[in-house]
Amino acid sequence: METKKRINRAFSAAASSYEQSAIVQKEVAKRLASLLPENVCLQEVYEFGCGTGLLTRALEERCQVEHWSINDLSQAMIDSLPPLRDKSPQLLVGDALEVTPYHRVKTFDLIASASTLQWFSNPLEYLSKTIPTLKDVGTLLFSTFGADNLYELRMLTGRGLKYLSMDEIGEFLNRHFQDVTLFEERIVLSFPDLLTLFRHLKATGVTQLLDNSTPSVLKTREGLLRLESLYRERYGHPDGRLALTYHPIYIKATAPKR
Repeated sequence: METKKRINRAFSAAASSYEQSAIVQKEVAKRLASLLPENVCLQEVYEFGCGTGLLTRALEERCQVEHWSINDLSQAMIDSLPPLRDKSPQLLVGDALEVTPYHRVKTFDLIASASTLQWFSNPLEYLSKTIPTLKDVGTLLFSTFGADNLYELRMLTGRGLKYLSMDEIGEFLNRHFQDVTLFEERIVLSFPDLLTLFRHLKATGVTQLLDNSTPSVLKTREGLLRLESLYRERYGHPDGRLALTYHPIYIKATAPKR
């Protein structure tokens, strides 16, 4: 199945469970929104990859947004958005590469996204296309995940997404913006067993990553037990729980260079 279709299917299936299970993504969205001044007035905001609206909600609580343009690949995710003060938001369902309003040159005060860009095949190319739609004092605000994301699973299976480094992101942003804020952190969750860990990932829409990287493990109990034993040996906590690392990177870039 085509990659975009797999991702769409996985996140659509996770729409009802995402809010409860996306612990890290929720904290990332709140921290990302906190990089903006409190009660700042924004006439036009574009968010891509909105999911169930974790960042949308955080921005609504912190800022005064007059008009929203909001995108997600999944209709089910768009349908899960919280009520907005803007009663006529522009909802753009589909691949952001195809539905982003590139024609709206120098229109947006803010382009935002949380925990989405790592799914793009060429994230920096996409960002470069959105920059001309920012106003002269506009801001690009987004988070993505770095190379240590889901580190334990990637080391055990040898597979996973290809993540941008801090250096790559910083070099790109400093070429295109006058004022750049860039930092990272690592958040480690723990689970009692591997099946619970997999259920957590599935509830946050990461089934396509598991399907691609550990198909045999998910098909047999023996395979699951072998992987869990190795996981516990390498990445188990002293109390026997299994560690899973998230590696969010936070970006705020203001005033595009023209």
